[in-house]
Amino acid sequence: MFPPSRDLSIPCGSLDLVARITRRERLDLYLLRALGWKSRARVQKLIHLERVSVNDAGAKPAQRVANGDRIRILLTPGGEALLPGSAALPPPLWEDPYLLCANKPAGRLVHPVGRAVGGTILNEIHARYRGCNARGLRHVVPKLCHRLDRDTSGVLLIAKNTEVRRTLQRAFESDRVHKEYLAVVHGAPSSAGFDIDLPIGLDPEQAQREGNRLAKVAAGGRPALTRVRVLLVAGAFSVVRCDAITGRQNQIRAHLAACGHPILGDAGYGSSRERWSEVRGVPTFPARPLLHSALLRFPHPLWGYTIAVSAPPPPDFAPFLVPISAS
Repeated sequence: MFPPSRDLSIPCGSLDLVARITRRERLDLYLLRALGWKSRARVQKLIHLERVSVNDAGAKPAQRVANGDRIRILLTPGGEALLPGSAALPPPLWEDPYLLCANKPAGRLVHPVGRAVGGTILNEIHARYRGCNARGLRHVVPKLCHRLDRDTSGVLLIAKNTEVRRTLQRAFESDRVHKEYLAVVHGAPSSAGFDIDLPIGLDPEQAQREGNRLAKVAAGGRPALTRVRVLLVAGAFSVVRCDAITGRQNQIRAHLAACGHPILGDAGYGSSRERWSEVRGVPTFPARPLLHSALLRFPHPLWGYTIAVSAPPPPDFAPFLVPISAS
């Protein structure tokens, strides 16, 4: 959607898409799916205002687009296509001339996608280095090395140029990167430590119905392994540490739900206010899935030695990290 070298600190005036579809589709329906806008009427309004073109020509909502068609959407700064960020990015957990480990707050997207073309972690980091690049001291083009879900907090690894990112991607692919997550889950696991070795695949019916891409445990999915250690059991909930041996989409969320212990606050995987009524001593239902990227260990792409970066649990974890008395 965005050119790879675009400075994301500068608000963009347009979005450019290339249709990747197997059969022709109405333009308004394609944009509704591709951009994630909730209202079809809003997409049609953009088209009627002549802010959408197909192959450099005017467009109509009902016209059919084909694979390879070039679609441009003109944006109004501050309009509905821009999604403002929430909590500001804290100071880096660790940084050198080649890498940055950010402490991602919950509620922030990591990169522009769909209608969210502003307010993401990458937008903010591009802005941080914009002045440095303008002075010519060091040309930094921040690149994500991995992703965290919008509602997941914690360690996020970012390379400062494309070559460093390529080297780190090879480390991820060869299982030389170790990731640990902290989660608060429903119930009490029967064992202090166990592996969840279940294949993960996307749930196309759920994605089509609800407009997102939750994964699920599926017989035809890709192999996935999560190692779980129980740190604390407090009656109706437990605190666990999860080692993501593989890196499938939504792996930890899907695996914990499949073994009967969904993450608190994760409505997409079975957590609910009804189950919350079992918990005593904690005042409110979590506003997000309580999943936190606690530790990332990886080989430095230039010097080879191992770097381990950790992020302390955010404030919404605090009520769950001290054993509570049964009422």
